[in-house]
Amino acid sequence: MPLDPNQSVDAAIRAHPALMQVLIREHMACVGCPLVTFCSLDYAAAMYGKRLVDLQRRLDGEERRAST
Repeated sequence: MPLDPNQSVDAAIRAHPALMQVLIREHMACVGCPLVTFCSLDYAAAMYGKRLVDLQRRLDGEERRAST
C-alpha cells in the first residue's frame, strides 16, 4: 500500500510497522520523537532531505523481506 504524504508519521508506522526500520536506517529521528503524531510523512521527509518515493521503495523492500 502506498504511503500517504499527508498521513502523520505515527499513523504511517501503525499501518506499516516496517517503516520504523526504514526511518532508523535513513537516520531519521522520527521513531521515539514526541512530535510524531503531528508531523506528516511529507514534512518529515523534507526536513531530512529525503524523497517520499525513496522511502516508499525502501519500505516495499522491508515488507518483502518480512514476508519471506
